[in-house]
Amino acid sequence: MSVKVGRWRMPGWAAGGVLAIAGGSYLAAHLRNGWFPWDEGSIALTAERVLLGELPHKDFPDLYTGGLTFLNAAAFRMLGVELLSPRIALLVAFVAWLVVLYHLSARFLPQWLSAMVVALGVVWSVPNYPAAVPSWYNLFFATAGLLAIVVFSDGGKMRWVWLAGICAGLSICAKIVGVFFAVGVVVFLLFYEQTSPEHERAQTTDYGYSVLVCLFSASLFLALIQLISRAGGTAQVFRFVVPISALVSVLVIEEWRRLRSNRGLRSRYRSVLRPAASFLVGMSIPLLVLSLPYILSNSVPDLLEGVLIRPTRRLEYAVRPPPPMLSIIPTLSVVCVLALGLRLRPSHRWAQNVFLLSIGAVILVAARWSWGAYLFVWLSAYHLIPFVVVAGCIWVGSATAPNRDRRRIFALLSITAGVGLVEFPYAGRIYFLYAAALVFLTVAALVWQIGIGRLQKLAVGIPWAFYFTFGLAVMNPQPPGTAGPHIPDQRWAELAIPRARLRVSPSDSLVYSRLMQIIRARGDSEIGYAGPDAPEVYFLTGSRVRTPMLFDFLQQEDGSPLDDPGHLNGYDLIVLNHEPPFSPELSPAILERLASQFPRSAVAGHFEVRWRE
Repeated sequence: MSVKVGRWRMPGWAAGGVLAIAGGSYLAAHLRNGWFPWDEGSIALTAERVLLGELPHKDFPDLYTGGLTFLNAAAFRMLGVELLSPRIALLVAFVAWLVVLYHLSARFLPQWLSAMVVALGVVWSVPNYPAAVPSWYNLFFATAGLLAIVVFSDGGKMRWVWLAGICAGLSICAKIVGVFFAVGVVVFLLFYEQTSPEHERAQTTDYGYSVLVCLFSASLFLALIQLISRAGGTAQVFRFVVPISALVSVLVIEEWRRLRSNRGLRSRYRSVLRPAASFLVGMSIPLLVLSLPYILSNSVPDLLEGVLIRPTRRLEYAVRPPPPMLSIIPTLSVVCVLALGLRLRPSHRWAQNVFLLSIGAVILVAARWSWGAYLFVWLSAYHLIPFVVVAGCIWVGSATAPNRDRRRIFALLSITAGVGLVEFPYAGRIYFLYAAALVFLTVAALVWQIGIGRLQKLAVGIPWAFYFTFGLAVMNPQPPGTAGPHIPDQRWAELAIPRARLRVSPSDSLVYSRLMQIIRARGDSEIGYAGPDAPEVYFLTGSRVRTPMLFDFLQQEDGSPLDDPGHLNGYDLIVLNHEPPFSPELSPAILERLASQFPRSAVAGHFEVRWRE
């Protein structure tokens, strides 16, 4: 694969490298910008505990599976114990991801459009929130696994499925939602078996395997309904259930069409179980490596509880539904414009280009200053997943295209739908960005596949140039917690605290600087408690408290340690957060008791520092 520039042809590997270096340089300029204090605190505090020789889930609570905590601990060891170190490790992974994203895009798109997809992937991803949260690594591993699956689908050897399994295992080691990527791969492997060359020559009838495929499809649908029902509504069903339903519908329809087979049940089993076994073997390797310390320390139950049981409590406290159904109107507008372009006569397409350029320029200027225009652009991208998966499934299910093309598009659809489930149960603005790059790639691949020969390059390129400009000029300059039009140029201030080296909002800089001044004035007093939901205080102060709490709601079922009046014996100082992001505020009874135990106090923003006489 190569990119032609004039008479000179750039090799594909060189084009991917150039894009990765450019994207990495762009992220490096944003790497210190912005934070959610609770995210940075939980990332850094857990990594430091591993650096001290402790195990996640066994010796301290961890929000995620634990694999990324070991990586962040390694970053601390090599680069220093400060908030910036895990971000540098993220930067390295980001550069590698851009190379993978380019080569994946180049398998579906011409090189100029692949480059645009990579550029979109840059500005709609990590620069918006460069914290080393595991969801970025879920995106990176899913992209690499998808590339391996596409290579296998194009005739590659079985080792590519094994490599996809490795990516799935690494993704799960970062965060349990990597399971959704694995589910997407399994759905694809079933479709791959249905459309394999051997199956195309089928002649006799065999209902057994078809029944099993239908049972799997129904089970997956019902399991998702059960999951969503715990925090569900119409918006959740549209966002999360509709894409998966479309995918399993394709499996059922394809099975109905291909009931005639000259192979027995055992033969069909072999055709799907061989790649599935390779995938599972690959997936098990990282999981086994992560489990070894727990096996050797007889603490596997702690790992299972921390990974599978405690996260379910987030469904009660850390829940945010997607935008309401009326918010799909901007996406419908974009879909209608793209569909209209496919039906226009060649002589009229210049008018479409003029319209797209004019209206796009007006909206971009307005989005810089107007909340309504900003929201229109954001929502037009946000709701693309259900639309593109359903449209793609209709195209795949039509069975008019060659099976090779159908398999490749179905791989994109199934993985993108799976990765999109990262937004459940908390569909915050940032969470769409954990899948946006694959969404844009899937839309571009489907439009190019359907509209090849009927669309001018300009008509295809304008929408991606529009979203790129929006990301570059409007989204990227914003602090991660801000969603809206232009804010004053005074956006960043140094967080002048040891262990930080970040740039945050001026208000956060003032609050945390004042907080550290109050704590330092107490001398060597050890913090006995910081919360609710203030893990960053433990880390920034270098506290060695015996039982630090990341998020109080994770321990609500066991009761808060503060319920025990003697819990803080031996400590002289506590920090109370009166604006916790997730957990409930402390009860008046507990606050009254703490005030009697720690009668002296000082305030720093939403924090209250209390200490003994």
